[in-house]
Amino acid sequence: MHDRQTRATAQLVASLLMFGTLGLFVRLIPLAPTMLALTRGLMGAAFLMLVLHVRGKRLQLPEDERTRVILLASGVAVTLNWVFLFMAYERTTLASAELAYEMAPVYVMLISPFVLGERFTRTKTVCLVAAVLGMVLVSGVLEPGAATGINLEGVGLGLISAGFFATTIVLNQLMGPIEPYTKTIVQLFVAGVVLIPYAAVSGVLNFDGVGLREALLVGIVGIVHTGVAFALWFDALLIAVSDHGQSDISIPVNLTDCLKKLGLADQFGAQSNGESAYFFPLREDADAGKAMAVLEEHLPEFGILRLYSREDLDSMHAVSGVAFACEAADQVVFSDGLDENKREKATHGFGPGHRAENCLFAVVGKGIRPGVELPSMPMRDVAPTIAGLMGISLPSARGRDHSREILEG
Repeated sequence: MHDRQTRATAQLVASLLMFGTLGLFVRLIPLAPTMLALTRGLMGAAFLMLVLHVRGKRLQLPEDERTRVILLASGVAVTLNWVFLFMAYERTTLASAELAYEMAPVYVMLISPFVLGERFTRTKTVCLVAAVLGMVLVSGVLEPGAATGINLEGVGLGLISAGFFATTIVLNQLMGPIEPYTKTIVQLFVAGVVLIPYAAVSGVLNFDGVGLREALLVGIVGIVHTGVAFALWFDALLIAVSDHGQSDISIPVNLTDCLKKLGLADQFGAQSNGESAYFFPLREDADAGKAMAVLEEHLPEFGILRLYSREDLDSMHAVSGVAFACEAADQVVFSDGLDENKREKATHGFGPGHRAENCLFAVVGKGIRPGVELPSMPMRDVAPTIAGLMGISLPSARGRDHSREILEG
């Protein structure tokens, strides 16, 4: 397991370093941005085709015409993304160009409600404003004399490049799951081919001024920073998982008021964890069994689905010092009336099988079947599934291993 983790981490870090240092090499090559983007696309596509051939695989082009059109359009977007980015590298500092380029996620957030039908929430608005403000502050454009060190034309080109990168992301979403090597090879090839006539008309379809050193740098950009970087990226296994599930809520219930109503507020204090709550004894003679018996008669009234005794909590290795706990009914969220500064944080939870136990889980990488949708992913299934993806069995795990549903073959 350790060797697999080390290799996967090394591949991911190496690919990120290659992508991240691209600008340093581009600045050293005396080629027009159009010619450099053209060369990078064709060399990268050729290298990835060679990788597929060595592995005995073939391109898996989409069968429907709509997806093919979107795939070709994404290749054009990649083309314009590179050209404007390389132009930005020429006209401003690498830091300024990269900062402008990193605005692509902001563009995606702005576009997605109209193209992908995603909701534009208040939280997204706050994040959007924070991202833009952060970019402005980090770029230093507000500092005295910044205009002399930062070419605003270059920053503008970087922002245009980010727009086409965002377009590529949205088009990738629209075309649905496609084998990653196939998608990237087509996009790189289109990027190279589309630029050939433009470079010819512009008079830059040549390698004037390129000596042995510059030719080596071109090869590094086309093969290492493109072909090898993508190959390492595709072979790494990337897993994204949320730390808990989600569920819709609309009914707040103050458990402190409930305890007062039942005459238990002098014996127990309630601490809400969202969709569950802990009850702590306030007196030495507080009887948890009697309190649970009283609450049992009012479960629907107080929005409680079920109660957990101390023995139940011990079987689930729950926090100590709690007399008993409860779990919320559908649509219910608990509050306790306590000041936020006096509450413990990050103690939300619920028992196994709760509707909110299903978490977000996404995996992509070598050997993963594209487009697989699991009906559910309870949090207890995460560990055995990740272990299964790594070829490891966890026979004592309580959850289920979904790796066979995800892996190819």
